[in-house]
Amino acid sequence: MIKKRLLLSLIFLSFFCLNSLTAQTKKDRQSLIKILEKLESRFDSNFSFIDKDINNIFIPAPADSLNLTESINYLQNNTSLVFTILGSNFITITKDRSNLFSVCGYLMDGTTNFPIESAVIQTKNTSVISDENGYFILEDLSKNDIITIRHISYNVYTDYAKNLNTESCEVIFLDSKIENLSEIILKDYITQGINKVMDGSISVNYKNFGTVPGLIETDVLQTIQVVPGIQSIDETVSNINVRGGTHDQNLIVWDGIKLYQSGHFFGLISAVNPRIAKKVKLYKNGTPTSYTDGISGTIDMESDRITNKVLNAEIGLNFINLDAFIDIPIHKNSSLQIASRTSINDFLNTPTYTQYFDRAFQNTDVVISTSNTNTTDEKFDFYDLSLRWLYKVSAKDNIRVNFLHLNNNLTISENAFGGGQTASYESSLNQSNIAGGVEYKRRWNDKFQTTAQVYATEYELKGTNFDVINELILNQNNKITEIGIDINSRLELNDYLTLHNGYHYRNTMISNADKLNFPPLDTVAKETIQSHAISSTAAYRSEDGNTNINFGLRFNYLNALNKLLIEPRLNFNYRINDKITLEVLGEFKSQTTTLINDFRNNFLGIESRRWTLANDNSIPILKSKQISFGSNYSNEGLLINAEIYYKHVNGITAQSQGFRNQYEFINTTGDYNVKGFDFMVNNKIGNFNTWLGYSLADNNYKFKELDTEKFPSNYDIRHTISLAGGYRFDKLKLSAGANWRTGKPTTKPVVGNEISNNLVNYQSPNSSNLDSYFRVDASVIYDFNFSKTIKAQAGLSVLNVLDRKNIINTYYYVDSNTNTAKEINTYSLGFTPNVAFRVFF
Repeated sequence: MIKKRLLLSLIFLSFFCLNSLTAQTKKDRQSLIKILEKLESRFDSNFSFIDKDINNIFIPAPADSLNLTESINYLQNNTSLVFTILGSNFITITKDRSNLFSVCGYLMDGTTNFPIESAVIQTKNTSVISDENGYFILEDLSKNDIITIRHISYNVYTDYAKNLNTESCEVIFLDSKIENLSEIILKDYITQGINKVMDGSISVNYKNFGTVPGLIETDVLQTIQVVPGIQSIDETVSNINVRGGTHDQNLIVWDGIKLYQSGHFFGLISAVNPRIAKKVKLYKNGTPTSYTDGISGTIDMESDRITNKVLNAEIGLNFINLDAFIDIPIHKNSSLQIASRTSINDFLNTPTYTQYFDRAFQNTDVVISTSNTNTTDEKFDFYDLSLRWLYKVSAKDNIRVNFLHLNNNLTISENAFGGGQTASYESSLNQSNIAGGVEYKRRWNDKFQTTAQVYATEYELKGTNFDVINELILNQNNKITEIGIDINSRLELNDYLTLHNGYHYRNTMISNADKLNFPPLDTVAKETIQSHAISSTAAYRSEDGNTNINFGLRFNYLNALNKLLIEPRLNFNYRINDKITLEVLGEFKSQTTTLINDFRNNFLGIESRRWTLANDNSIPILKSKQISFGSNYSNEGLLINAEIYYKHVNGITAQSQGFRNQYEFINTTGDYNVKGFDFMVNNKIGNFNTWLGYSLADNNYKFKELDTEKFPSNYDIRHTISLAGGYRFDKLKLSAGANWRTGKPTTKPVVGNEISNNLVNYQSPNSSNLDSYFRVDASVIYDFNFSKTIKAQAGLSVLNVLDRKNIINTYYYVDSNTNTAKEINTYSLGFTPNVAFRVFF
């Protein structure tokens, strides 16, 4: 019995040490535990041992204890403990250090090469702090120990100990967060993760994001609409209006690659997968000289730049789509990120999908039926695929490769019947954007670094429309292909002055094609513009850090038009004290691409816009000038931002503005100007966060060749108010909010004389307004854990909680049967619930 108890003591003592000293992998640990449990069941469990010192444990034990030597040999071969029989009276258990090693290193800022002090470097069993030189050392590591490095100003770094250099101290570069704390003017400007930055931008960090009412996915183009001065006049992300501009006047960039398609579901959700857009910068004014186009706004999305060391994966499902994301470490200096998303309506029709479908295709050929025709078998799907590969060639050199494919596809069967005969043909519409780029970044020394990128992007919209009654077949195509080269440098002359310089090349080709069977028509129009640009900016920061000035010039040369455009950009920020800052922003910008509306020859009535290039004649170069003055206040949870601005844009065409009145088919050019005021106040009390936003915009056209020379813009939303609140408790996030705005300008027929010469007889353009728009949204998100390594998130959102029937557009046409003006309304989304579930591995 004594021998059994002594052997059982040995077994239980080994079991006691398993968590820190035994099996080197989880699988080995579990196997060993099962064996020990089997041995335990054979013996009496009443026992005691003498010493629990895990580094040197002595147990009285006769040498002949029940095959003791064999048991010790097994445990010794399958654990990190050494069991030794000392004479005939004692057994000693010591930690096996033969497979253990040490790791040391120096932590450096990935941008400045400065050492990082006070970072926490930890494993499961130990932690150390980096010193003033960024130095640290960890001892007694096994190959499968995971090392995590944390610092408040840097992204978390994680890697297996076996991947780090054990022969010498390795230099580890940490990537700073989206901006340094010193650069933030207003932190959590609206909700957590949305900050107002000193360079005039609004930054969004989705790694530490709060909540926005109605959103349970980190949809970039929906998120930014909470910022004053930005909205969508028709609720879509393919029609975002920044300070009164049209959507084509926005520059949308993903990892330095320009995108021409912004939405899935023909504009109801963002085309860029929310899982890959980790950081976003939004500029309404004062745009850096390295950016071109985007005379109204710039939306710069960026994927994660961290070379991942540990496999990360997630999969998510909501009532619209299914998505998957994986970040794979290929080597200690390389990782591959893949994300994909697809609609789920092929195997599941949800209330959310139905609401989106009805909203996207109302008043189009997809749903319209007549006495002789109808449409059936509507098939709609979308998907996207993205890839990002990072490779840290050396401590100074980094390579990034990106690829993105976006696609929307719709097919419908149009049926004609009459006289006992039935005919059916299939019409289709496809929208896609394929883009790719390669970037090389080199840090030459502490003061100088360069970045070079080559990219290509291709957008295509093509449709086939069968008119079954008249036996007509119309094929349409709009295609834009662009190749770009960007070379940028950053030179720090001293502690106060930094120079940013760059060269930029663009080759943009756009083609438009129409083919009709009768009367025979086959037209193809192709245009190309090459542009060369040089940008230069001087960034000054005073010694006390209170004054910051960025002033730059961009020189654009358009060879096809033989034009040289000079664009100054200004960003001035002055900190009066720790609570108040003042800012002045200004810019000149130009743009050679624009979207032209053609409601007569549209794509199945769904998409009427086509990309075209400026020709400096019928389609001028778009040019904008803008100046704004603002002030910011921050004190103990209260944040206030106020800006007044003036913006003037010339070179717009009437056909780019979406007229549905007497000017619908007029082709002329003009300009618009906007005088506005943006205001935001945010107050945080404990776990509660509330904000109020207000925008005033007076937006007017001026077309010299039209009957009415000056009149309100189609995008003249005079007043916009948003009120929202959020609550965060532990792993639960709640948010709700209301949006109200004045109705969109519209043109009504003359009362009592609606028809003249078989055309609608309109009143003065945009002399009326639709009813005001009002919508209440809410969402809830809950994070929880399945295990230590598997996490999950569940979310519920409701758009238009009150199910208000908002009219977002109205137009008229002559009804030939009654000879009256028939009114057609486009309505907003109704009550739209959505549920999401996501698992993180």
